[in-house]
Amino acid sequence: MRHRPFLRSGTLFVAGLVLLAACTDGHPLASRTGGQQAQAALLDGAGVARVLAGGMSNAAVRSGVRDALRDSEMNEHKLVLQEFVRTPAGAALVHASAARAGMADGALLAAVARLGQTDFYVPVPAHR
Repeated sequence: MRHRPFLRSGTLFVAGLVLLAACTDGHPLASRTGGQQAQAALLDGAGVARVLAGGMSNAAVRSGVRDALRDSEMNEHKLVLQEFVRTPAGAALVHASAARAGMADGALLAAVARLGQTDFYVPVPAHR
């Protein structure tokens, strides 16, 4: 198994927030952004997590993310978010998430890139 050290502080928070927020009915960021692309430029890790969580409300997208996490050879079945969004399952997550938040896919991808290398995983067994 490959092992990568914890890549960025706060990553655990981002991963956990993505999955917790995916369980909610509403999408908190969608109402705050109003669909404006300028807001996408202001997304921090927590904002990106909320947007990605919105995309996880789609069952097919959730299944794709689950399968990618299961297939990961890294400890704890982690993925590197910046690599994952360039895969078919990651692109589906980006597209669904951006659409739900009222932004362009490219704006979300730019926000993900600005985070730097970030672990994407589900650390809490109950969230799996």
